[in-house]
Amino acid sequence: MSPKAAEVLEQARQLSADERRELALDLLDASVEPNVEAAWTEEALRRVAQVDSGELETLSNEDALRIIAADD
Repeated sequence: MSPKAAEVLEQARQLSADERRELALDLLDASVEPNVEAAWTEEALRRVAQVDSGELETLSNEDALRIIAADD
């Protein structure tokens, strides 16, 4: 980590939890390339359309967690 980044990190640690959370979200948002965000938006809309049309079925949270646990 560069000295400047270390200094910024130390300053960020002095912020309140809410301010750190807001800063972290802003930094994450700034790091997303527009074409990546557009691709994810397109994928989300495609999946919503599949659910709405009945082409894709959803799972309950419990069923999804059970499937994930079974893969371990």
